[in-house]
Amino acid sequence: MIYCYDCGIPYGDKDWVDTVLSGEQWELIFPEHNGFLCANCIIKRASKLDGIICAKMQLVFEKDIN
Repeated sequence: MIYCYDCGIPYGDKDWVDTVLSGEQWELIFPEHNGFLCANCIIKRASKLDGIICAKMQLVFEKDIN
C-alpha cells in the first residue's frame, strides 16, 4: 500500500485526489524525492513557498470520458 508522506492517507482511499505537477513544481514542493503526497498536503506545502498565487482543480466525470 502507498501512503501520503506527510499525513499517511492511503493511496486509493476515497478522499485521495490524483494531482499532476511539473517536475519543477514537484521539486520545490517535495524535495525529499522518496514518496508521495496527497493533494491536501501538496497544497499545504505549496502555500509556504514564495510566489504561489493559487491552486486550480479540474473535475472530470466518468460519463464525460466515454
